[in-house]
Amino acid sequence: MKLGGEGGFTLIELIVTMVVLSGIFLAIFSLFDTLHGVNARANNLTVATEVAQREMELYRNIPYNTINVGTTDVTSALSSYTSLGSTRSASVVVTQVDARGLKQVEVTVNYYDHAIPRKVVLDTLVAQNGMNK
Repeated sequence: MKLGGEGGFTLIELIVTMVVLSGIFLAIFSLFDTLHGVNARANNLTVATEVAQREMELYRNIPYNTINVGTTDVTSALSSYTSLGSTRSASVVVTQVDARGLKQVEVTVNYYDHAIPRKVVLDTLVAQNGMNK
């Protein structure tokens, strides 16, 4: 009987195939882990930016005379966002730019993303006479 004509895989071929497939699966799982981390960081940045924008809109929609110069702690606006870490903070700083009625409003949100400190800062100018006067 002739054995050379039988088809099939040798043990070495199977081992090589399993090693190659293991490497491919490891690379795919590593990619998913990396993408999960990127997605979490992007989500935290989006949340921090939305909170800063919301606080900025509050100041842009109140009368000029009620905007007091100084620093206001608005950390309570972050209370429901636990993904931003336990030591998160937010503040609004209002400064008088000139005596003719121009104030600068700066909103800062500080948070930790996987033990790395991050910051979102938004600022705008508010005029006493408005834009069209």
